[in-house]
Amino acid sequence: MSFGSALPDQFAPIAAAVGANIAIAQDLAAIFLTERSALEREYAQKLQALVKKARAAKDKRLTESIAGPDPSKAWSPDAVRRSTLHTFLNTLFTGTEQIAQHHAQAADALATCSTELSTAARRKEENRKRQSQYCQQLITERDDVYATRLKAKAKYDELCSEVESARQKREKAASDDRHADRAAKQFEQAEVDMWNGKNAYIIAIAKANASKTKFYRQDLPAAQDTLQRLWSINTSRITSILNRSLTNLQQLTESVQTQLTQIIEKASSVKCTDDNALFIEYNHRRFVEPSDWAFEPCQGFFDTPEMTTAGSPKTVLQNVLIRDRKKIADVSNTIESKRRELVGLEELCDAYQGNEKLGNVDDVMDNLVESRRQFSTLDTSKTLLVAEITEITRAIGDDEGEARPHRFKHQAFAVPTTCNLCAGTIWGLSKQGAVCKPCGYTAHIKCEIKVPANCKNAPSSLAGSSGLGSGATTVSRASSVYSTATTSSTSTLNSATTRGGLSRMTMTNAFSPPNLAGFPLRARVLYSFDATSPFETSVREGKVVDVLEEDEDGSGWTKVKSGAGEQGLVPTTYIEFIAPGDEENDGTGEEEDEQPNLGELDGDAIEGGSGISGSGGTLKGRSSAAAAVPVLPGGGGTERVRALYDFTGGTTDELSLRAGDVVQLTPNGFGYAEGWCEGVLEDGRKGIFPSSYVERL
Repeated sequence: MSFGSALPDQFAPIAAAVGANIAIAQDLAAIFLTERSALEREYAQKLQALVKKARAAKDKRLTESIAGPDPSKAWSPDAVRRSTLHTFLNTLFTGTEQIAQHHAQAADALATCSTELSTAARRKEENRKRQSQYCQQLITERDDVYATRLKAKAKYDELCSEVESARQKREKAASDDRHADRAAKQFEQAEVDMWNGKNAYIIAIAKANASKTKFYRQDLPAAQDTLQRLWSINTSRITSILNRSLTNLQQLTESVQTQLTQIIEKASSVKCTDDNALFIEYNHRRFVEPSDWAFEPCQGFFDTPEMTTAGSPKTVLQNVLIRDRKKIADVSNTIESKRRELVGLEELCDAYQGNEKLGNVDDVMDNLVESRRQFSTLDTSKTLLVAEITEITRAIGDDEGEARPHRFKHQAFAVPTTCNLCAGTIWGLSKQGAVCKPCGYTAHIKCEIKVPANCKNAPSSLAGSSGLGSGATTVSRASSVYSTATTSSTSTLNSATTRGGLSRMTMTNAFSPPNLAGFPLRARVLYSFDATSPFETSVREGKVVDVLEEDEDGSGWTKVKSGAGEQGLVPTTYIEFIAPGDEENDGTGEEEDEQPNLGELDGDAIEGGSGISGSGGTLKGRSSAAAAVPVLPGGGGTERVRALYDFTGGTTDELSLRAGDVVQLTPNGFGYAEGWCEGVLEDGRKGIFPSSYVERL
């Protein structure tokens, strides 16, 4: 199919299309190939500069990275060859330089293709212009023939007019017989001229028709076919040159792939153990461990290194021994847990290091470093405790006294009180003294360590709790190790109280234990608590637990023992101490005393915790914090609600719901806090959720 036969008399559009096609070739040469060549050349130059910069940085730290800053062995260049890491890095840099050279070669090849395509396009554009000029010449020649026909037609028309004029003159001359002969001759001559003009006009018509036929059937189709051929040649040229440029880029990719494959293969030869051995080789030094310190008597005094074990110093040693054995039991459990955690993290780190797809080894390494730091701190603490216990035991032997330590708790003394040890006065609001609540013994804080461990009213469960294997847990030490768990548990309580609008409530009286001299301490659980560490224990609301250790150091944690025999820490604010006769409500979580509405409580009731007697009286109902939670209508333990929307809990005390779930409300129900309900799902999960997300059934 040709343009000449398929597209008659369309030279101009064809010429424009061919011109656009040639312009594409020019654009490809000037933009795509030229600029791509510039990019490859720029990349090659920057890659070479990058390798040069990286090699210089590596060489700057070469010695220190292989043998350290101060090697004990003379440096040898052979160490670089023996270092598997630096051997790999040299391969990496050399291979990258070769990759840069491949990119530079590709840039040269693309530049050559760009020049060829640009030259070919320029020549074809010149050919197209000449073809257009030739077509214009054909049109001019055709139009000249057409003009000759028009002139012959005009001449013929003029001669016809002269014949008519001569005829009219002849007729007038015949009527009056004047000049008749001359008029007749003029008519005859005009008629002859008209016939000649007619013949010339007919010939001009034939010539114009012949020119027209030749132009539209031969000349113009041939010119259009020439443009078509020019278009095809230009398209083939574009395809050929671009295909060659793509072949060059393919060769570049293959060359780069080959270099990268070699570099990757070299990476597998890196051996950390070999590099570590090389570092050890260059850093062997003689080491002598520092000698132990010995007792040095004060200058001017004659003294011996034996400890004084008579009188008050012996009492202090006995108290320190009891305290240390409790501490070492705490820290031993923590150390064992941390040791297992370390083993697990090391195994996880090895697994992630071997297969990075399993997870981020850097995150595991961060946790491993932090866990090892905590383990080292705890182990150091245990080492110091063992040393202290060993030294004290060596001095006093098995003489540990009665081993019935007082349960001192620091407090302020608004009324002057006598210290039972030194007979001095304890007075002030800055907690200058301590009181043992089971026996009522009072002492200065400075005298506390000097008081013999002979509490008369200490519960029998405390008599042997200071042994090395008792397993007693002190909150202050546990909280220092598990600060995250403590923060999480404390935030749970803060979240619960804030929802009820009680974050500023004073709850001092609610958590002060009653005077239970001679009896084990017990407490009722105010809020359910889920353990988040091995040192905590889970308790449910309303249960009665045994108090093993009070919150003496103000850390916010108390050690309890549940009815199932589980021991652990719970937040002090989650329990209230009870007297021995106030345990009828054990485990039910129900109370006969109706809780007042928040709007009915006056300021004194909120601030002072009304409904709760002093430290020596009996506690009734819940603490001030719990009693202040408003009870809204419909808060019954038998009511059920259905979830209208999905809800995802944001804390441990929030209950995640799905639309359509049926929830059994607890006795708190809609009265848990403003805008919140408390309930239990069919699977036993208990928590709080927005009241606007459910409807009553």
